[in-house]
Amino acid sequence: MITTGRKWLALSLVLAVLVLDHVSKALILDNFLFGQRMPILPFFDLTLAFNEGIAWSFFSNMGDMAQPIFGMISLVISIAVLYFFRNEQRLVAVVGWSLVVGGALGNAIDRFLPARPGVVDFLLFYQLPVINYFPIFNFADVAINLGFAFVLYDMLFAPASRSGEVNR
Repeated sequence: MITTGRKWLALSLVLAVLVLDHVSKALILDNFLFGQRMPILPFFDLTLAFNEGIAWSFFSNMGDMAQPIFGMISLVISIAVLYFFRNEQRLVAVVGWSLVVGGALGNAIDRFLPARPGVVDFLLFYQLPVINYFPIFNFADVAINLGFAFVLYDMLFAPASRSGEVNR
């Protein structure tokens, strides 16, 4: 059974991601017009955009029902992750899955808000050494990707903890 401390850590991370994600999106929505850009660094701008599809705007032209469908998919996946990893003991995996769930729920909430045509994105990197423009994203997306990086790290480099040992 997962320890109480790990449960509180997981819950705290999910809530922290949700708060950071929605406060940042609210600030952007209150201070930017759609498409407006504010240069921050020579390779980074803040700008308001809406992603009506899934990752990198795939399936963005699916019509009015796409947002609730994508939102429900995110909720179902989040619930499945919480169920399947409810007894997770390994700290890195707990952190990783908590970040993934927090990010997925953050973007899912956007999809159910009627005033938004899609997920609010606002972090834009460009003129990078490898690519000219990176797809625009938000803090929920950062949490999802960082969470998967933690999970991948745990899967690849923490095999000893699979025998029942708890890594701290």
